Amino acid sequence: MLPRSLQYVSVPLRRLVMQHRARRRMAEMNHPVIIYQMAKVGSRSVEQALERAGCDSVHIHYLFDLEEKMVRHIEQRVPIPDHFWTSGALRRQWTDRPRRIITLVRDPVARFISGCFHSPELLGLDLSTREQAQEEVERLSCRPGAFDYPQRWFSEELQRATGIDAMAHSFDAAQGFARIATDRFEVLVLQTEQLQTLLPGVVSDFVGRPLQAVTTGVRADAMYQTVKQAFYIPSDILDTVYGSPFAAHFYTAAQRERFRQRWSQDRSVPA
Repeated sequence: MLPRSLQYVSVPLRRLVMQHRARRRMAEMNHPVIIYQMAKVGSRSVEQALERAGCDSVHIHYLFDLEEKMVRHIEQRVPIPDHFWTSGALRRQWTDRPRRIITLVRDPVARFISGCFHSPELLGLDLSTREQAQEEVERLSCRPGAFDYPQRWFSEELQRATGIDAMAHSFDAAQGFARIATDRFEVLVLQTEQLQTLLPGVVSDFVGRPLQAVTTGVRADAMYQTVKQAFYIPSDILDTVYGSPFAAHFYTAAQRERFRQRWSQDRSVPA
């Protein structure tokens, strides 16, 4: 977010200062691990684990169409996140060295609900009351393509940046990870649901540092928790979500069935 000291200077000057800070931070790092993933998949745990181990890392969501995304934030009066400036600085250096990348996947419905509460203004949502929030999230979930973002992110971001089609490579869904290597990129794909188990072993091996599992805690937003507990999706939409190529590639049939039960009206698994 924007430092208080920059709140009263012109927009072009603020942008220049933030860009300079991001470039300076990148220059100070030695071959950082790039945490490059879609929003709301629990990447903060990875970032904290690397930080505690003294491993340099950069955390971003996007490398492309940054100007367009910034304009949306400005138009909706939403502060521009720091990772946008980091992304801009990284773009300028992207081809100058090999890159190690960690990315994550998450249950599409769980990610969707979390995303609704992260920046509701960008989605046109009014979450002013619990009843309104419940109605708005359910309404958005019924829109065509509401759950397409994860699959689009892989093609529009990771594949575009690295040339790697993660869904064309094998993924051990039971173990929750895959490691993909090319001459310029090493990519580790992780299931958020198994992250705490993967950090001490698989992720430690990837970054070359011993890591410990990090618990970021249960989200404290009472309205989010209430909406999540009451939220369910019609069976035809669940069929589409968990029958998608994305879900079928990154999760086993048993995992997908558990997700279905979690979000079905007649649920047998608590949300």
